[in-house]
Amino acid sequence: MKLSRTKSLESKKRYLYFEIISELDINLKDVVNAIWISCFDLLGEIRTANANIWIIKNLWSNDKHTGVLRCSHTSVDDIRSALCTITEIEKHRTIFHVIRVSGTINCLKI
Repeated sequence: MKLSRTKSLESKKRYLYFEIISELDINLKDVVNAIWISCFDLLGEIRTANANIWIIKNLWSNDKHTGVLRCSHTSVDDIRSALCTITEIEKHRTIFHVIRVSGTINCLKI
């Protein structure tokens, strides 16, 4: 007998559409490192692990400096506050701005 997961057992996800205002161009690798370091510093390892953070790589725009981050529905406020604490990426001043939060990627209107 094959066991399958039902829809109710899956964790609910939220998608954060963000933009980065910076002096210079920033690549995705530096952004991901800054997000992880900020979350570990502010939330700690356990709350960061429970947040199920995932950056969607194919939605990153180098031209606009925008991207989409996925997290659990219970940790949206924690992740938003962790993103606000990022002020530098690779010694360049930056500002993270969360534009929109949604339950599906299609509703973000990217």
